[in-house]
Amino acid sequence: MKFALTGATGFIGSHILTELVSHGHDVTALVRDEKQAAIVADRGAKTAVVDLYDRPAVIKAFSDADGAVHTASPGDATSAGLDSAVVDAAVEAYSASGKPYAHISGLWVFGSNTSITEESPFNSPAMVAWREPIERRLLAARGMRGIVIVASTAYGDGGGGVPGSCSLPPGQ
Repeated sequence: MKFALTGATGFIGSHILTELVSHGHDVTALVRDEKQAAIVADRGAKTAVVDLYDRPAVIKAFSDADGAVHTASPGDATSAGLDSAVVDAAVEAYSASGKPYAHISGLWVFGSNTSITEESPFNSPAMVAWREPIERRLLAARGMRGIVIVASTAYGDGGGGVPGSCSLPPGQ
């Protein structure tokens, strides 16, 4: 299967890249520059240097794939705009195709809820409150298989990171 992947050098995306490639999938990583392209090419992906705000370019990359996974995030005040742009491109690329699009989110959308289920309401703190309308827009899109994966704990393959955390050597 052919996948388009954003964030392939990041904490979550690097692991997804590893899994897709190791299972024989053809992955095109949408990256921001040639340095990132070299990193993912060494890990077995094809590359496309694309500005994720360039809607026609993202639509083309997604349309050329059988499905897409979006993990890219600048982790700053521009995150809402980036997610919105990528979701809009995915909806346009995949509407009426039935193709899957996985959007990676985070547990913070549930706020301080300590007993989260699939029926739990969003209770986002202000810093991630922008996620809900974008994710609901994706889930409401017709003709595609849009999903939102709310990650609680993530394991990456050396890309990105979680501020304030440390890693232990193997076996510890």
